Amino acid sequence: MKTAIAFMVISTIAIWAMGPIMATSLKGSAFYYMAVQFYLHFQFNGWFLFGALALLFKVLEDQNLMIDPKKQNYFLGLLVLSSLLTYALALAWAAPETSIFLANSLGVIVQLSALVVLVFLLRPHYSSLERFFSKAAFRLLIIAGVSFAGKVCIQALVVVPFVAEAAYTIRNYVIGFIHLVLLGAISFSLLALAGKFQLLQTQSNYARWGMIILVLGFIFSEILLFLQGTMFWATLGFMPYYYEFLFGASFLIPLGVLIFLLSQVKELNSPKI
Repeated sequence: MKTAIAFMVISTIAIWAMGPIMATSLKGSAFYYMAVQFYLHFQFNGWFLFGALALLFKVLEDQNLMIDPKKQNYFLGLLVLSSLLTYALALAWAAPETSIFLANSLGVIVQLSALVVLVFLLRPHYSSLERFFSKAAFRLLIIAGVSFAGKVCIQALVVVPFVAEAAYTIRNYVIGFIHLVLLGAISFSLLALAGKFQLLQTQSNYARWGMIILVLGFIFSEILLFLQGTMFWATLGFMPYYYEFLFGASFLIPLGVLIFLLSQVKELNSPKI
């Protein structure tokens, strides 16, 4: 959690820099976009990611499922290093230098190593976590874990330079990746943990249906974004009715959230025995 807060503070360097940038001729320059990417990168891959992991490790701690501190620190070190190095991909569009691609490649390899270490850390506690979470919350945690693994694997692909170029130039890939991190890895893990800490209830039929619709909206929109991005990459143009399908998939997300919120209101207003 201390690391998460440190990354949150580091990300604000970009906000402090935005004043001088906007007040000078640097407005609209590469420095402007690099500052924006700096803020977003260390929010997503620092503050949000490490905060969610801190809460997960807190659950393990509360249930006396202790993890070897040396292994935990090793995982933490790998993830911190990868978060710092993978900022290089955000710089590659402005300065496509070999050294920047090498830094990013090293970062994604370190991040992939961190994922392997995390799997080995959590694997002995899988059945225990399944018992401690409600069925719905545990499924959300699994989706969050798969999304995090998908994020790491997708970033691993950018070791190849022409894949890296597509990753930061095709907008559908960029949006799909951001959704994978924020909606998939972060939001679903926080929902699962909120259920575990009894801040939200996930047991009622309304809550379950809200979560199902939310997850379906997330999955369908991810498929459409990455599929259309791949079609752009292959110079195949637009898929038929792409925007209509994307609207339909995206509509499921606020609909699921609304149903889930109504389930919380219903729970608050239900008589307690």
